[in-house]
Amino acid sequence: PTERPVFVPHRLAAAPGRWLEVRGRGTTSGGARLLAGTLHEVTAHKQSEEQLAGDHAFVATVLDTVSALVVVLDAQERIRLFSRACEVATGFTEAEVLGKSFIDLFVLPEEAAAVRCVFERLLARDFPNRHENFWRRRDGSRVRIAWANAAVLGPDGAVRYVIGTGIDVTEARATAEALRASEERLALALDASGLGTWDWRIDSDRITFDARGLAALAMRAEDAPRTADEWRELVHPSDRAALRRTLDDHVAGVTPLFEAEHRLLTGEGRYTWFLARGKVVARSEEGAATRMAGTLVDITERKHMEAKALRAQRLESLGTIAG
Repeated sequence: PTERPVFVPHRLAAAPGRWLEVRGRGTTSGGARLLAGTLHEVTAHKQSEEQLAGDHAFVATVLDTVSALVVVLDAQERIRLFSRACEVATGFTEAEVLGKSFIDLFVLPEEAAAVRCVFERLLARDFPNRHENFWRRRDGSRVRIAWANAAVLGPDGAVRYVIGTGIDVTEARATAEALRASEERLALALDASGLGTWDWRIDSDRITFDARGLAALAMRAEDAPRTADEWRELVHPSDRAALRRTLDDHVAGVTPLFEAEHRLLTGEGRYTWFLARGKVVARSEEGAATRMAGTLVDITERKHMEAKALRAQRLESLGTIAG
């Protein structure tokens, strides 16, 4: 009976570097096993294979030295290269994932359609492009990756490989979301309390107010004081000296906080009582204050009540003396 084809590549001891390949079939004749076939020169093919293997090893070594995730996919979504950073991020080794669909392995079901759409755009030669999505880790947890994608074209102009370079942004996105939530809570608290905020860049002498601060001053942003001198110009003459001493003491580090009650000329053309609180939040290497931030709140009503209480107290004292 005829046996299956046999392919036997081998090198010649007498000619190092030269490869031959026997191609034939094994047969049995008269109880003897025979091999009949042809001999082919395959040196060039073997040298190409060795070159490709060397190139792959070189590329893999280079990729292992970078922190970015690098994955190479073929046109059928199958993984062809999986860098060391990908292994660390996912908990899977390259040997475990090669030849498998990256969408089936890593992409969350609820994001699969969107990711496949991005992949199809790449196959349609819409590249480079960027997107973010989650990948599943071996332990079931998620890692959010920001991808920058490109493609390698074949001789026919079709996309042969998709190359994705990713950065783990899980912590950065979580931090940004926590910051957004914190800012939202702060805004709600400030709205409820009527506090406006101000920010003084001391090194460039620029003051900015938030919307609540501008509303309290009854001013538009372009009309509000933009420097320390412009702010002082709005302060009631009787309050300027005390305000200056309090501010200078804090900027010099004498006091831990700045707090001052003073009257400001508002956009309505009248003086209004305000309570300003703040703190130096940045200093240079030499210790000089470079930035200060704080709050501003209208305390006119409180001042009026205090004045009424003081007048009532004086009247009561006069009545006691008269009696």
